[in-house]
Amino acid sequence: MRHEPTRDPVARRARRAAAALTVLVALGAACHGGSACAGRTAYWRTDSYAGFLRGTPSGVSLLESGHVIPGASLEALDVPECDYVWTAAIGPRGEIYVTTGTPGKLCRADAGGGRVIIEMDDVDLPALAVGWDGDLFVGTSPGGNVLRVDADGVSELFHETGENYIWAMAFSPKHGLLVGTGEEAKIIALDSRGRAHTLATPADLNVVTLAVVGDRVLAGTGGDGLLLDVTPGSDPRVLYDTHHDEVSGVVGEADGSLLLSGSSISVDQALDDMADPSLPIGDGAVYRTTDGGAYEIWRSTEAPVVSLGRAPDGSVVAGMGDEGRIFAVDPGSHGLVSDLDEGEVLSIMDSGDGVILTTGTPGGVYRMGARAGDGVYESRVFDAVTSARWGACLVDGDRTGDIEIETRGGSIESPDDTWSDWEALDGGVVATRPSRFLQWRATFSGERASLRAVEIAYLRENVPPEVVAVTVSDAASGFGSNGFGGESATRTLPSGLEVTYSLDKTRRDAAGLPPVARGLRTVEWDAFDPNGDELVFDLYVRSEKEDGWWLMAGDLELPVHTWDSFSMPDGEYRVRVVATDRPDNDAASAFEAERTSSAFVIDNTPPAVDGIRLDAHGSAIVLTVDVEDATSPIAAIEVSIDYDEWRPVLPADGMLDARAEAGRLELGGLEPGPHAVSVRAFDRTGNVGVARVVAKP
Repeated sequence: MRHEPTRDPVARRARRAAAALTVLVALGAACHGGSACAGRTAYWRTDSYAGFLRGTPSGVSLLESGHVIPGASLEALDVPECDYVWTAAIGPRGEIYVTTGTPGKLCRADAGGGRVIIEMDDVDLPALAVGWDGDLFVGTSPGGNVLRVDADGVSELFHETGENYIWAMAFSPKHGLLVGTGEEAKIIALDSRGRAHTLATPADLNVVTLAVVGDRVLAGTGGDGLLLDVTPGSDPRVLYDTHHDEVSGVVGEADGSLLLSGSSISVDQALDDMADPSLPIGDGAVYRTTDGGAYEIWRSTEAPVVSLGRAPDGSVVAGMGDEGRIFAVDPGSHGLVSDLDEGEVLSIMDSGDGVILTTGTPGGVYRMGARAGDGVYESRVFDAVTSARWGACLVDGDRTGDIEIETRGGSIESPDDTWSDWEALDGGVVATRPSRFLQWRATFSGERASLRAVEIAYLRENVPPEVVAVTVSDAASGFGSNGFGGESATRTLPSGLEVTYSLDKTRRDAAGLPPVARGLRTVEWDAFDPNGDELVFDLYVRSEKEDGWWLMAGDLELPVHTWDSFSMPDGEYRVRVVATDRPDNDAASAFEAERTSSAFVIDNTPPAVDGIRLDAHGSAIVLTVDVEDATSPIAAIEVSIDYDEWRPVLPADGMLDARAEAGRLELGGLEPGPHAVSVRAFDRTGNVGVARVVAKP
């Protein structure tokens, strides 16, 4: 029960602020919720590229403009079960060949079933190319050998590079079979008889990318991330230093410029990172070359770029080394093109009638075609914090009649069997029963449909706020050595909150404190509302000798209050904070919560100083004094003889730890005759008692 008397003198004094005191507190949105509050309709809205990226697209594309549209079609091709599919090559009749690992296999991928052509037990096959007469060439790692495989699956050694690894191969009708090696980086050109010509030996660890653009031969290295032009007939030269670990892809443009992707980690590191989530994922970027260098056109801060190619519509796309995502990177048309179930998009290759994608962890092969008319987008899971009732759903976009919105909900964050089934909207209103968590999905059935925004109204079930802790500061504590200046005082509370007090000009006491500051007491508390409702606070005080609580301050908006304790009699007290969410709820649904502080002491009475004597003991003069405080332990005793400097006086037992202390100090060098003896004593709260006598030893 609340007690709010108007005539009780303690209550009146507790409410009365000192005339010279103003409290200025800087707080950021303390105890205030966001726009979603119980008692008010709130809205969950998804309407931006960043917002849509938090969901899961399947067969849809997310444009940087904030639209969701049907994406390119994806057809999964059959390959034997494997950890990753390194790369792909297109045969003379459009057949699709891939190399898988580990162990290394050369396979044919088809919609009706893949088959293994050759299998190597002790090596991997990260490099593949189709050469003269449609023969297949694979590079071994380790081993550094080039094998030729004919249409019947018969393989033979074609060339020994003398290096340990072959990471990349490409075929140029003009320049022959191009091979990039590792451990010592080399680019080798082989003719149809296996005779070798070294095009370049970059000062790097590995050659990881080879690309034929017209008559040009381009190479990307791993280690220093260099892009080189190694076209036969001209001197090799570095076109650009990406400052990444690897150049993972090169694509030619119609104007003669090149697009290249750089990754902060190698492909094999990206595969390892998927197996061990504790390892760093890395990042990457895509660059466009100029006559004398290159500039960045797109950056990935959350995943390495491990492949680069073109989508069926001709746009340049980058394959990520995490979450299997493919992004369009052309300036002005950035966006998420596709999101595969696998971890990494290891290669992107034009097949004539589409684009072939190979993936890792697990290995897979896809044919990406033109824009499809269907697809599904699932939103992120939304947390209403408490159980909520769901209302109208606004769907904004083009041809929204070709988009079906469904919702489902549950009481735990990850959807499982306890969640409700997907349900269509009922007349534009969410049909899912009240729940804490909600998810929506959009199913597209027309290629011209686009989604710009989904907004769902909800009303939270109100729940009580919570007051976590209540702390009352010690008297005069927390002031810095320079806390007082001019007309203000700065104090740091136990929570770290800094409070500035505005003070009238007034004299300081002997300790340098304005008298009003010694009486300042501050209570602060932590409180929150699970609904995010705005809270206000009522503050009550009670003496330990009383039963009732008395209102000290009401309708406080900040979780801190300072008062002048000089207005209160000495004794032990407690304060109680009552938090209520009534600003955002009607009287019937509002809740309260409260918490009471530990007992604290109000002590504004100085110690009594009595019994000052000077006694002669042989040649020495001994000062004795009795000091007693009614409430607090004695903190210090000091003496000044004849108005000289103050000197500490120790208690008889050597320790100041009680409310009554007997001080003793042996004095030397006193002249005979009477002396003015001043003694001052401090209690723990800073009160000072002073007495002066004229004594003669």
